[in-house]
Amino acid sequence: MIIFSDKTMTSLIACDKCKYKTSENIKLYKHKVSVHGYTCNECVFTTIFKRDLQRHKILVHRQKSLICTQCNYKADNQDILYLHFKNHHDTINYECIQCRYYTKWRTNLYKHIKKNHPKN
Repeated sequence: MIIFSDKTMTSLIACDKCKYKTSENIKLYKHKVSVHGYTCNECVFTTIFKRDLQRHKILVHRQKSLICTQCNYKADNQDILYLHFKNHHDTINYECIQCRYYTKWRTNLYKHIKKNHPKN
């Protein structure tokens, strides 16, 4: 919104959130950032748009949100959490019926059998 001053006929730009007015766009922007802006609580990033702050937090300060139920390990995604659990907490083992080999991974058992116990 542009407002003309009565004395000098200079155009003023008004803040859309308060009564602040200025003749310079940069001053209005600095006002909005400092008075009405959103500041990251983890760094010095500031913006006048809430969506930009949300995007910033996701891209820059991505939090690991998945937590192992057996320990305090945190993972970025479900696949990594599954691998952690399988390696550190899973008690299920796949055992070879022809020898004493065992593994936590079914695919490793199949590879073992194919390599060590081929069909004659």
